[in-house]
Amino acid sequence: MANESSIGLSAEKIAAPDDPLEATYTVRRLTPGDAREIPALATRVNGPSYVHAEVYHPDRLLQLNATGELVSVVALDAAGEVVGHCALERPNLSRIAETGEAMVLPEHRRHHLLDRMHGYLEGIASALGVVGLSSDAVTHHIFSQRTCERFNSHPTGIVLGALPPSADNLQGVYPQRLSFLDYFKYVSAPPPAQAFLAEHHREIAARIFSLLGRKISFGKHLSPSGAGAMEISFEADKQRAKIAVTRPGADSANEICAACDRFLNHAAEEVSVELPLSNPATAPLAVELERHGFFFTGLRMRDPIEGDLIRFQYLKSPLDFALIKLDGAFAVELLKYIDDSRRRVITERMSAR
Repeated sequence: MANESSIGLSAEKIAAPDDPLEATYTVRRLTPGDAREIPALATRVNGPSYVHAEVYHPDRLLQLNATGELVSVVALDAAGEVVGHCALERPNLSRIAETGEAMVLPEHRRHHLLDRMHGYLEGIASALGVVGLSSDAVTHHIFSQRTCERFNSHPTGIVLGALPPSADNLQGVYPQRLSFLDYFKYVSAPPPAQAFLAEHHREIAARIFSLLGRKISFGKHLSPSGAGAMEISFEADKQRAKIAVTRPGADSANEICAACDRFLNHAAEEVSVELPLSNPATAPLAVELERHGFFFTGLRMRDPIEGDLIRFQYLKSPLDFALIKLDGAFAVELLKYIDDSRRRVITERMSAR
């Protein structure tokens, strides 16, 4: 496991808060001793079925930290007990890292421990040469959203109905599938982007890029031609499917709709489709998908070398948008735009029948 000196950051470099009680906590990199305490922490906060299973297995947690695919930090109380955990997730050591696996024991909340761990991780990300940080904030409460907002991250999309309530130990408490607010922040200055979007989605995309501090221009689209290419996955336990289009083709719309129908007939509650923003054939393919009931739910920012994505979703069952709790002004604006897009798609489909 990389030690703290190897990344140029130590616990002592995290400024202690002014409040004396908050100053009794320490934030540092995960140690083998800390790892043995994480399963109990995860079970108390998230129950026995948290989506990131490694937090229940110390050896696996340490292995992921050793490879750099996970960078864990912990918060310790005055007695040296682990009371919080947060991590950078870097599958394949990507230059885009996700801040996640965030948890704090209930009795130690409201002492800004998430903020302190998040700040520590941001320093590590910069030292590692990470380009950007993403976070998935829950929407059944707003606390994780506020942490993202305080660190100048901005919403880029909302993943609707992504997980069953049991994924966050909310079965019987929250009455519908869980939705997540995508946040993103560039750690280093990104190059300008060119996107190929239908006219009606350009304004919201420009707003997102502007908030992220990245220049964007819109190119002239081309009709899809030839054979398309896509990667398809289905998570049966989460009742969700994902279709990642790597090359839009003349056959892509039909193949996506056929795959969506198969998934919906096999217990999928949500199907998401991601299209490459930098491909000139994305705009007409997106319009065709909207005719079949898919609706815009945001952008997913990636390494500029790989290119960013636009996301559409198809929901099997309706969601009550009033149950989605949002804190930031742009998050509220973005949800309204998504809801308007959903309503427009439904209205146009009804009119076409």
